[in-house]
Amino acid sequence: MFVALKDEKTAYVAYTNVDSLLDMSKKDLLLNENVSVWKISGAKGWYAVCGRFYVEADVLQYTKGLFPKEITYQSLLQHTIPKMRQVLDARGLVKDGCWYNELLVLCKYKIYCIDAYFCLEEVTDYEISSARSDIVRGCLAWTEGMPAKERICEAVHSLEVLRGKVCFPIILYDTATGKKEVWYSYEDALSKAKVRETVDMDALYKKALEVVLAEGAVSMSLLQRKLSIGYSKAGQLIERMEKDNYIEEFNGGSARKVLITQAQFDERFNG
Repeated sequence: MFVALKDEKTAYVAYTNVDSLLDMSKKDLLLNENVSVWKISGAKGWYAVCGRFYVEADVLQYTKGLFPKEITYQSLLQHTIPKMRQVLDARGLVKDGCWYNELLVLCKYKIYCIDAYFCLEEVTDYEISSARSDIVRGCLAWTEGMPAKERICEAVHSLEVLRGKVCFPIILYDTATGKKEVWYSYEDALSKAKVRETVDMDALYKKALEVVLAEGAVSMSLLQRKLSIGYSKAGQLIERMEKDNYIEEFNGGSARKVLITQAQFDERFNG
Protein backbone atom coordinates (compact mmCIF):
# COMPACT_ATOMS: atom_id res chain seq x y z
CA MET A 1 0.00 0.00 0.00
CA PHE A 2 1.13 3.51 -0.86
CA VAL A 3 -0.55 6.64 0.41
CA ALA A 4 0.58 10.01 -0.96
CA LEU A 5 -0.79 13.19 0.63
CA LYS A 6 0.17 16.85 0.58
CA ASP A 7 -0.38 19.89 2.71
CA GLU A 8 0.53 23.52 2.04
CA LYS A 9 4.27 23.01 2.48
CA THR A 10 5.20 19.47 1.57
CA ALA A 11 4.05 16.18 0.09
CA TYR A 12 4.37 12.88 1.93
CA VAL A 13 4.31 9.30 0.81
CA ALA A 14 3.65 6.45 3.23
CA TYR A 15 4.52 2.94 2.20
CA THR A 16 4.01 -0.51 3.62
CA ASN A 17 4.68 -3.87 2.03
CA VAL A 18 2.77 -5.90 4.63
CA ASP A 19 0.09 -6.81 2.06
CA SER A 20 2.67 -8.73 0.05
CA LEU A 21 4.59 -10.47 2.83
CA LEU A 22 2.93 -13.82 2.24
CA ASP A 23 3.63 -14.10 -1.47
CA MET A 24 6.96 -12.36 -1.94
CA SER A 25 10.42 -13.68 -1.26
CA LYS A 26 12.96 -11.80 0.87
CA LYS A 27 14.80 -10.78 -2.29
CA ASP A 28 11.58 -9.41 -3.78
CA LEU A 29 10.82 -7.50 -0.59
CA LEU A 30 14.25 -5.87 -0.60
CA LEU A 31 13.84 -4.96 -4.25
CA ASN A 32 10.37 -3.59 -3.58
CA GLU A 33 11.60 -1.40 -0.73
CA ASN A 34 14.60 -0.17 -2.71
CA VAL A 35 12.57 0.95 -5.71
CA SER A 36 9.47 2.22 -3.93
CA VAL A 37 10.74 5.80 -3.66
CA TRP A 38 13.78 7.35 -5.26
CA LYS A 39 15.15 10.83 -5.79
CA ILE A 40 15.08 12.10 -9.35
CA SER A 41 18.63 12.84 -10.42
CA GLY A 42 19.19 16.49 -11.28
CA ALA A 43 15.73 17.61 -10.18
CA LYS A 44 15.99 19.25 -6.76
CA GLY A 45 13.29 18.26 -4.30
CA TRP A 46 11.55 15.84 -6.69
CA TYR A 47 10.87 12.17 -6.08
CA ALA A 48 9.26 9.33 -7.97
CA VAL A 49 7.17 6.50 -6.56
CA CYS A 50 6.45 3.36 -8.49
CA GLY A 51 2.90 2.23 -7.92
CA ARG A 52 3.07 -1.51 -8.41
CA PHE A 53 4.81 -4.34 -6.59
CA TYR A 54 5.96 -6.20 -9.70
CA VAL A 55 8.53 -3.61 -10.70
CA GLU A 56 11.31 -4.44 -13.12
CA ALA A 57 14.71 -4.73 -11.43
CA ASP A 58 16.26 -1.91 -13.48
CA VAL A 59 13.38 0.55 -12.98
CA LEU A 60 15.76 3.00 -11.32
CA GLN A 61 17.55 3.37 -14.61
CA TYR A 62 14.35 4.59 -16.25
CA THR A 63 14.68 7.97 -14.57
CA LYS A 64 17.95 8.67 -16.31
CA GLY A 65 17.28 11.39 -18.85
CA LEU A 66 13.52 11.29 -18.34
CA PHE A 67 13.19 14.33 -16.10
CA PRO A 68 14.43 17.86 -16.82
CA LYS A 69 16.01 19.90 -14.03
CA GLU A 70 12.95 22.12 -13.79
CA ILE A 71 9.86 19.93 -13.63
CA THR A 72 6.48 21.43 -14.42
CA TYR A 73 3.19 20.02 -15.60
CA GLN A 74 4.09 21.02 -19.16
CA SER A 75 7.57 19.50 -18.99
CA LEU A 76 6.13 16.23 -17.72
CA LEU A 77 3.56 16.25 -20.50
CA GLN A 78 5.80 17.34 -23.35
CA HIS A 79 9.16 15.83 -22.37
CA THR A 80 8.95 13.14 -19.68
CA ILE A 81 5.98 11.09 -20.86
CA PRO A 82 7.11 10.78 -24.52
CA LYS A 83 10.65 9.93 -23.39
CA MET A 84 9.30 7.45 -20.86
CA ARG A 85 7.19 5.68 -23.50
CA GLN A 86 10.21 5.50 -25.79
CA VAL A 87 12.46 3.98 -23.10
CA LEU A 88 9.86 1.48 -21.87
CA ASP A 89 8.82 0.52 -25.39
CA ALA A 90 12.45 -0.22 -26.26
CA ARG A 91 12.53 -2.62 -23.30
CA GLY A 92 9.36 -4.37 -24.44
CA LEU A 93 7.39 -3.15 -21.42
CA VAL A 94 4.65 -1.33 -23.33
CA LYS A 95 1.79 -3.50 -24.55
CA ASP A 96 -1.40 -2.30 -26.21
CA GLY A 97 -0.41 1.30 -25.57
CA CYS A 98 0.10 0.95 -21.82
CA TRP A 99 2.66 -0.31 -19.31
CA TYR A 100 2.26 -2.26 -16.10
CA ASN A 101 2.96 0.47 -13.58
CA GLU A 102 1.78 3.82 -12.35
CA LEU A 103 4.30 6.51 -11.53
CA LEU A 104 3.86 9.25 -8.97
CA VAL A 105 6.08 12.30 -9.33
CA LEU A 106 6.23 14.35 -6.14
CA CYS A 107 7.70 17.74 -5.35
CA LYS A 108 7.51 19.67 -2.07
CA TYR A 109 3.80 20.37 -2.41
CA LYS A 110 2.53 18.76 -5.61
CA ILE A 111 1.70 15.22 -6.64
CA TYR A 112 1.48 14.17 -10.29
CA CYS A 113 0.38 10.74 -11.46
CA ILE A 114 1.44 9.18 -14.75
CA ASP A 115 -0.91 6.25 -15.12
CA ALA A 116 -0.60 3.00 -17.01
CA TYR A 117 -1.96 4.64 -20.18
CA PHE A 118 0.54 7.53 -19.94
CA CYS A 119 -2.10 10.05 -18.90
CA LEU A 120 -1.01 12.82 -16.54
CA GLU A 121 -3.05 14.11 -13.64
CA GLU A 122 -2.25 16.43 -10.75
CA VAL A 123 -3.73 14.97 -7.57
CA THR A 124 -4.21 16.05 -3.97
CA ASP A 125 -4.44 12.59 -2.42
CA TYR A 126 -3.38 9.32 -3.93
CA GLU A 127 -3.77 5.77 -2.75
CA ILE A 128 -2.38 2.64 -4.34
CA SER A 129 -2.96 -0.88 -3.10
CA SER A 130 -2.85 -4.27 -4.67
CA ALA A 131 -6.66 -4.27 -4.87
CA ARG A 132 -7.25 -0.52 -5.33
CA SER A 133 -9.23 -0.88 -2.11
CA ASP A 134 -12.31 1.29 -1.59
CA ILE A 135 -11.65 0.87 2.13
CA VAL A 136 -8.36 2.76 1.88
CA ARG A 137 -9.97 5.61 -0.03
CA GLY A 138 -12.77 5.63 2.53
CA CYS A 139 -10.26 5.93 5.35
CA LEU A 140 -8.65 8.91 3.62
CA ALA A 141 -12.06 10.53 3.13
CA TRP A 142 -12.83 10.22 6.84
CA THR A 143 -9.65 12.12 7.73
CA GLU A 144 -10.20 15.00 5.32
CA GLY A 145 -9.29 18.34 6.90
CA MET A 146 -6.53 16.97 9.14
CA PRO A 147 -2.83 17.79 8.63
CA ALA A 148 -1.31 15.39 6.09
CA LYS A 149 0.86 13.39 8.51
CA GLU A 150 -2.02 12.97 10.93
CA ARG A 151 -4.29 11.86 8.09
CA ILE A 152 -1.81 9.17 7.10
CA CYS A 153 -1.51 7.99 10.70
CA GLU A 154 -5.27 7.82 11.26
CA ALA A 155 -6.10 6.40 7.83
CA VAL A 156 -3.65 3.50 8.18
CA HIS A 157 -4.92 2.79 11.70
CA SER A 158 -8.53 2.85 10.45
CA LEU A 159 -7.55 0.42 7.72
CA GLU A 160 -6.07 -1.92 10.33
CA VAL A 161 -9.28 -1.86 12.38
CA LEU A 162 -11.63 -2.30 9.42
CA ARG A 163 -9.67 -5.07 7.72
CA GLY A 164 -8.52 -6.78 10.91
CA LYS A 165 -5.04 -6.88 9.41
CA VAL A 166 -1.84 -5.25 10.66
CA CYS A 167 -0.59 -2.46 8.36
CA PHE A 168 2.18 -1.04 10.53
CA PRO A 169 5.11 -0.62 10.33
CA ILE A 170 5.01 1.93 7.53
CA ILE A 171 7.74 4.06 5.99
CA LEU A 172 7.07 7.77 5.60
CA TYR A 173 8.98 9.98 3.15
CA ASP A 174 9.00 13.74 3.53
CA THR A 175 9.58 15.19 0.06
CA ALA A 176 10.50 18.63 1.40
CA THR A 177 13.47 17.33 3.41
CA GLY A 178 14.10 13.98 1.75
CA LYS A 179 14.04 12.29 5.15
CA LYS A 180 12.62 8.84 5.78
CA GLU A 181 11.15 7.65 9.07
CA VAL A 182 9.56 4.39 10.15
CA TRP A 183 6.33 4.28 12.16
CA TYR A 184 6.34 0.93 13.93
CA SER A 185 2.82 1.09 15.38
CA TYR A 186 -0.17 3.39 15.66
CA GLU A 187 1.09 4.72 19.00
CA ASP A 188 4.55 5.26 17.56
CA ALA A 189 3.02 7.08 14.58
CA LEU A 190 1.00 9.37 16.86
CA SER A 191 4.12 10.49 18.66
CA LYS A 192 6.29 10.88 15.56
CA ALA A 193 3.62 12.61 13.50
CA LYS A 194 3.53 15.37 16.14
CA VAL A 195 -0.21 15.55 15.72
CA ARG A 196 -2.31 18.40 17.01
CA GLU A 197 -2.16 19.04 20.73
CA THR A 198 -4.45 17.03 22.96
CA VAL A 199 -8.05 17.83 22.19
CA ASP A 200 -10.36 18.91 25.01
CA MET A 201 -12.49 15.77 25.00
CA ASP A 202 -15.37 17.44 26.86
CA ALA A 203 -15.60 20.16 24.21
CA LEU A 204 -15.30 17.54 21.48
CA TYR A 205 -18.00 15.44 23.13
CA LYS A 206 -20.36 18.42 23.11
CA LYS A 207 -19.69 19.00 19.40
CA ALA A 208 -20.25 15.31 18.69
CA LEU A 209 -23.63 15.38 20.41
CA GLU A 210 -24.56 18.48 18.40
CA VAL A 211 -23.77 16.55 15.24
CA VAL A 212 -25.80 13.54 16.38
CA LEU A 213 -28.81 15.73 17.24
CA ALA A 214 -28.62 17.62 13.95
CA GLU A 215 -28.27 14.47 11.84
CA GLY A 216 -30.61 12.26 13.88
CA ALA A 217 -28.07 9.47 13.50
CA VAL A 218 -24.70 8.32 14.80
CA SER A 219 -21.81 6.43 13.22
CA MET A 220 -18.03 6.37 13.28
CA SER A 221 -17.73 7.75 9.76
CA LEU A 222 -20.22 10.56 10.50
CA LEU A 223 -18.21 11.80 13.49
CA GLN A 224 -14.90 11.46 11.64
CA ARG A 225 -16.20 13.44 8.70
CA LYS A 226 -17.99 16.18 10.62
CA LEU A 227 -15.37 16.66 13.34
CA SER A 228 -12.19 15.90 11.33
CA ILE A 229 -11.05 13.30 13.84
CA GLY A 230 -9.57 9.84 13.55
CA TYR A 231 -11.13 6.42 13.99
CA SER A 232 -9.97 5.95 17.58
CA LYS A 233 -11.33 9.30 18.83
CA ALA A 234 -14.66 8.67 17.11
CA GLY A 235 -14.82 5.30 18.87
CA GLN A 236 -14.16 6.92 22.26
CA LEU A 237 -16.95 9.43 21.69
CA ILE A 238 -19.47 6.77 20.68
CA GLU A 239 -18.49 4.64 23.67
CA ARG A 240 -19.08 7.64 25.95
CA MET A 241 -22.48 8.36 24.38
CA GLU A 242 -23.50 4.76 24.92
CA LYS A 243 -22.37 4.91 28.56
CA ASP A 244 -24.44 8.09 29.08
CA ASN A 245 -27.46 6.39 27.47
CA TYR A 246 -27.57 9.01 24.71
CA ILE A 247 -27.56 6.34 21.97
CA GLU A 248 -28.62 2.71 21.78
CA GLU A 249 -26.14 -0.05 22.55
CA PHE A 250 -24.41 -1.80 19.67
CA ASN A 251 -26.89 -4.22 18.12
CA GLY A 252 -24.94 -6.16 15.56
CA GLY A 253 -24.46 -3.64 12.78
CA SER A 254 -27.89 -2.02 12.51
CA ALA A 255 -28.09 1.76 12.79
CA ARG A 256 -28.14 2.90 16.40
CA LYS A 257 -31.10 4.96 17.57
CA VAL A 258 -30.36 8.42 19.00
CA LEU A 259 -31.86 8.66 22.50
CA ILE A 260 -30.73 12.09 23.65
CA THR A 261 -33.21 14.93 23.16
CA GLN A 262 -32.54 18.60 22.57
CA ALA A 263 -33.97 19.34 26.03
CA GLN A 264 -31.50 16.92 27.66
CA PHE A 265 -28.62 18.45 25.73
CA ASP A 266 -29.60 22.00 26.72
CA GLU A 267 -29.99 21.00 30.35
CA ARG A 268 -26.51 19.49 30.48
CA PHE A 269 -24.51 21.90 28.34
CA ASN A 270 -26.49 25.14 28.19
CA GLY A 271 -28.15 25.20 31.61
